[in-house]
Amino acid sequence: MKICVAVRTRDEERNIERFCSNYAWADKILIADGGSQDKTKELALEFPNVLVRDFHEQILMQKKMVRNPHGKHLNFLIDWAFAEEDADWIIMDDADCFPNFHLKRHAQRIMEETERSFVYATRLYLYKNEGHFQKMAQPVKKGRWEPGLWAWSRYSGLRFREDTKPEEHQKLTFTPCKQDIVMLMPPHCLLHCPWQDDEMIEEKLNFYRRSGEVKNMLHPLEANKFEVQELPSWAVE
Repeated sequence: MKICVAVRTRDEERNIERFCSNYAWADKILIADGGSQDKTKELALEFPNVLVRDFHEQILMQKKMVRNPHGKHLNFLIDWAFAEEDADWIIMDDADCFPNFHLKRHAQRIMEETERSFVYATRLYLYKNEGHFQKMAQPVKKGRWEPGLWAWSRYSGLRFREDTKPEEHQKLTFTPCKQDIVMLMPPHCLLHCPWQDDEMIEEKLNFYRRSGEVKNMLHPLEANKFEVQELPSWAVE
Protein backbone atom coordinates (compact mmCIF):
# COMPACT_ATOMS: atom_id res chain seq x y z
CA MET A 1 0.00 0.00 0.00
CA LYS A 2 1.28 3.45 -0.92
CA ILE A 3 0.52 6.55 1.16
CA CYS A 4 1.19 10.04 -0.15
CA VAL A 5 1.04 13.10 2.08
CA ALA A 6 0.03 16.26 0.23
CA VAL A 7 0.59 19.83 1.37
CA ARG A 8 0.30 23.33 -0.06
CA THR A 9 3.09 25.73 0.85
CA ARG A 10 3.98 29.36 0.49
CA ASP A 11 6.73 30.77 2.69
CA GLU A 12 6.59 27.97 5.24
CA GLU A 13 10.26 27.75 6.23
CA ARG A 14 9.28 27.99 9.92
CA ASN A 15 7.13 24.85 9.65
CA ILE A 16 8.26 22.67 6.77
CA GLU A 17 11.07 20.75 8.49
CA ARG A 18 8.83 19.76 11.39
CA PHE A 19 6.08 18.79 8.96
CA CYS A 20 8.34 16.58 6.84
CA SER A 21 10.02 14.91 9.81
CA ASN A 22 6.64 14.00 11.32
CA TYR A 23 5.53 12.45 8.03
CA ALA A 24 8.81 10.62 7.39
CA TRP A 25 6.89 7.33 7.67
CA ALA A 26 4.84 8.06 4.52
CA ASP A 27 5.96 6.79 1.12
CA LYS A 28 5.97 10.26 -0.43
CA ILE A 29 5.41 13.85 0.67
CA LEU A 30 4.11 15.91 -2.25
CA ILE A 31 4.56 19.66 -1.93
CA ALA A 32 2.79 22.06 -4.29
CA ASP A 33 4.52 25.34 -3.63
CA GLY A 34 2.50 28.44 -4.43
CA GLY A 35 5.35 30.93 -4.80
CA SER A 36 7.61 30.81 -1.75
CA GLN A 37 10.22 33.55 -1.45
CA ASP A 38 11.97 31.94 1.51
CA LYS A 39 13.78 28.59 1.95
CA THR A 40 10.67 26.38 2.07
CA LYS A 41 11.55 24.32 -1.00
CA GLU A 42 15.24 23.97 -0.20
CA LEU A 43 14.55 22.78 3.35
CA ALA A 44 11.88 20.33 2.20
CA LEU A 45 14.09 18.74 -0.43
CA GLU A 46 16.56 17.69 2.25
CA PHE A 47 14.13 14.89 3.13
CA PRO A 48 14.46 11.78 0.92
CA ASN A 49 10.73 11.10 0.49
CA VAL A 50 9.84 14.69 -0.57
CA LEU A 51 8.90 15.85 -4.08
CA VAL A 52 8.27 19.53 -4.85
CA ARG A 53 6.42 21.16 -7.72
CA ASP A 54 5.51 24.78 -8.35
CA PHE A 55 1.88 25.81 -8.51
CA HIS A 56 1.78 29.14 -10.33
CA GLU A 57 -1.89 30.13 -10.44
CA GLN A 58 -2.84 33.07 -8.21
CA ILE A 59 -5.93 35.12 -7.41
CA LEU A 60 -5.79 38.87 -6.96
CA MET A 61 -7.30 39.93 -3.63
CA GLN A 62 -7.86 43.35 -2.08
CA LYS A 63 -4.92 45.75 -1.54
CA LYS A 64 -3.11 44.06 -4.46
CA MET A 65 -2.53 40.99 -2.29
CA VAL A 66 -2.57 37.53 -3.89
CA ARG A 67 -3.21 33.94 -2.88
CA ASN A 68 -3.42 30.58 -4.61
CA PRO A 69 -6.96 29.39 -5.42
CA HIS A 70 -7.97 26.80 -2.83
CA GLY A 71 -9.80 24.25 -4.98
CA LYS A 72 -7.38 24.16 -7.91
CA HIS A 73 -4.35 24.00 -5.64
CA LEU A 74 -5.80 21.06 -3.69
CA ASN A 75 -6.96 19.20 -6.81
CA PHE A 76 -3.50 19.66 -8.29
CA LEU A 77 -2.17 17.61 -5.39
CA ILE A 78 -4.94 15.01 -5.64
CA ASP A 79 -4.22 14.40 -9.32
CA TRP A 80 -0.50 14.21 -8.63
CA ALA A 81 -0.96 11.65 -5.84
CA PHE A 82 -3.47 9.34 -7.50
CA ALA A 83 -2.85 9.71 -11.24
CA GLU A 84 0.94 10.06 -11.23
CA GLU A 85 2.21 8.54 -7.97
CA ASP A 86 -0.39 5.75 -7.98
CA ALA A 87 -1.13 6.28 -4.30
CA ASP A 88 -3.66 4.12 -2.49
CA TRP A 89 -4.26 6.81 0.13
CA ILE A 90 -3.72 10.55 0.28
CA ILE A 91 -3.26 12.51 3.50
CA MET A 92 -4.04 16.22 3.08
CA ASP A 93 -2.63 18.44 5.76
CA ASP A 94 -1.41 21.98 6.42
CA ALA A 95 2.28 22.82 6.79
CA ASP A 96 1.70 24.06 10.33
CA CYS A 97 0.02 20.82 11.38
CA PHE A 98 1.40 17.37 12.15
CA PRO A 99 0.30 14.02 13.68
CA ASN A 100 1.05 13.24 17.30
CA PHE A 101 2.94 10.10 18.37
CA HIS A 102 -0.12 7.83 18.54
CA LEU A 103 -1.37 8.83 15.09
CA LYS A 104 2.06 8.42 13.47
CA ARG A 105 2.41 4.99 15.04
CA HIS A 106 -0.96 3.59 13.94
CA ALA A 107 -1.96 5.50 10.78
CA GLN A 108 -0.54 3.08 8.23
CA ARG A 109 -2.12 0.05 9.91
CA ILE A 110 -5.50 1.80 10.10
CA MET A 111 -5.47 2.53 6.37
CA GLU A 112 -4.31 -0.97 5.50
CA GLU A 113 -7.00 -2.71 7.52
CA THR A 114 -10.08 -0.55 6.90
CA GLU A 115 -12.62 -1.13 4.14
CA ARG A 116 -13.83 2.45 4.51
CA SER A 117 -12.71 5.29 2.26
CA PHE A 118 -12.13 8.18 4.67
CA VAL A 119 -10.20 8.77 7.86
CA TYR A 120 -11.18 11.68 10.10
CA ALA A 121 -8.83 12.78 12.88
CA THR A 122 -9.23 15.05 15.90
CA ARG A 123 -7.34 18.33 15.51
CA LEU A 124 -6.04 20.32 18.48
CA TYR A 125 -5.37 24.02 17.91
CA LEU A 126 -2.31 25.11 19.86
CA TYR A 127 -1.66 28.64 21.07
CA LYS A 128 2.04 29.54 21.40
CA ASN A 129 3.53 27.35 24.15
CA GLU A 130 0.63 27.98 26.49
CA GLY A 131 -1.77 25.17 25.58
CA HIS A 132 -4.65 24.76 23.16
CA PHE A 133 -8.19 25.98 22.48
CA GLN A 134 -10.16 22.91 23.51
CA LYS A 135 -13.50 24.27 22.34
CA MET A 136 -12.19 24.43 18.76
CA ALA A 137 -11.82 20.64 18.87
CA GLN A 138 -15.16 20.32 20.68
CA PRO A 139 -17.31 22.95 18.90
CA VAL A 140 -20.67 21.21 19.34
CA LYS A 141 -20.57 19.91 22.89
CA LYS A 142 -17.96 20.10 25.62
CA GLY A 143 -16.29 16.73 26.09
CA ARG A 144 -17.18 15.48 22.60
CA TRP A 145 -14.35 15.52 20.09
CA GLU A 146 -15.23 16.47 16.51
CA PRO A 147 -12.76 14.85 14.07
CA GLY A 148 -12.26 16.37 10.62
CA LEU A 149 -11.20 15.05 7.23
CA TRP A 150 -7.56 13.95 7.15
CA ALA A 151 -7.10 11.13 4.61
CA TRP A 152 -9.01 9.30 1.88
CA SER A 153 -8.54 6.44 -0.57
CA ARG A 154 -8.06 6.66 -4.32
CA TYR A 155 -11.47 5.05 -4.88
CA SER A 156 -13.41 7.67 -2.92
CA GLY A 157 -13.63 10.14 -5.80
CA LEU A 158 -13.28 13.05 -3.41
CA ARG A 159 -12.23 16.40 -4.85
CA PHE A 160 -12.57 20.08 -4.01
CA ARG A 161 -14.80 22.64 -5.66
CA GLU A 162 -13.05 25.12 -7.92
CA ASP A 163 -15.94 27.58 -8.31
CA THR A 164 -15.92 29.06 -4.81
CA LYS A 165 -14.89 32.57 -3.84
CA PRO A 166 -11.49 32.98 -2.13
CA GLU A 167 -13.09 33.96 1.15
CA GLU A 168 -15.11 30.70 1.22
CA HIS A 169 -11.97 28.61 1.69
CA GLN A 170 -11.96 25.01 0.51
CA LYS A 171 -15.21 23.10 -0.04
CA LEU A 172 -15.69 19.44 -0.93
CA THR A 173 -17.53 18.26 -4.02
CA PHE A 174 -19.61 15.99 -1.76
CA THR A 175 -20.01 15.13 1.92
CA PRO A 176 -18.62 11.70 2.86
CA CYS A 177 -21.17 9.26 4.25
CA LYS A 178 -20.76 8.55 7.97
CA GLN A 179 -20.78 4.82 7.34
CA ASP A 180 -17.69 5.23 5.13
CA ILE A 181 -15.61 7.14 7.71
CA VAL A 182 -13.09 5.92 10.27
CA MET A 183 -13.37 8.37 13.18
CA LEU A 184 -10.11 8.68 15.10
CA MET A 185 -10.48 9.98 18.64
CA PRO A 186 -7.78 10.87 21.19
CA PRO A 187 -5.15 9.77 21.95
CA HIS A 188 -4.83 9.90 18.14
CA CYS A 189 -4.75 13.53 17.11
CA LEU A 190 -3.31 16.23 14.89
CA LEU A 191 -1.46 19.18 16.39
CA HIS A 192 -2.20 22.41 14.54
CA CYS A 193 0.13 25.34 15.29
CA PRO A 194 -1.14 28.46 13.48
CA TRP A 195 -0.33 30.86 16.35
CA GLN A 196 3.23 30.08 17.39
CA ASP A 197 4.28 33.60 18.37
CA ASP A 198 3.14 37.21 18.19
CA GLU A 199 4.87 37.80 14.86
CA MET A 200 3.06 34.92 13.19
CA ILE A 201 -0.27 36.01 14.66
CA GLU A 202 0.18 39.54 13.34
CA GLU A 203 1.14 38.25 9.87
CA LYS A 204 -2.01 36.13 9.65
CA LEU A 205 -4.29 38.89 10.91
CA ASN A 206 -2.76 41.35 8.47
CA PHE A 207 -3.16 39.05 5.46
CA TYR A 208 -6.72 37.91 6.13
CA ARG A 209 -8.01 41.35 7.06
CA ARG A 210 -6.26 43.39 4.35
CA SER A 211 -6.87 40.88 1.56
CA GLY A 212 -10.56 40.65 2.42
CA GLU A 213 -10.48 36.88 2.81
CA VAL A 214 -11.65 37.17 6.43
CA LYS A 215 -12.43 40.86 6.88
CA ASN A 216 -13.37 40.70 10.55
CA MET A 217 -10.82 38.12 11.64
CA LEU A 218 -10.20 38.31 15.40
CA HIS A 219 -7.07 37.70 17.42
CA PRO A 220 -7.20 34.04 18.55
CA LEU A 221 -7.58 35.04 22.21
CA GLU A 222 -10.53 37.28 21.36
CA ALA A 223 -12.15 34.67 19.14
CA ASN A 224 -11.81 31.94 21.75
CA LYS A 225 -12.58 34.06 24.82
CA PHE A 226 -9.18 33.43 26.41
CA GLU A 227 -9.97 29.77 27.07
CA VAL A 228 -6.51 28.28 26.71
CA GLN A 229 -6.44 24.76 28.15
CA GLU A 230 -3.41 22.72 29.17
CA LEU A 231 -2.34 20.32 26.43
CA PRO A 232 -3.21 16.70 27.37
CA SER A 233 -0.27 14.37 27.95
CA TRP A 234 -1.36 12.10 25.07
CA ALA A 235 -1.11 14.99 22.62
CA VAL A 236 2.57 15.63 23.17
CA GLU A 237 4.56 15.32 19.95
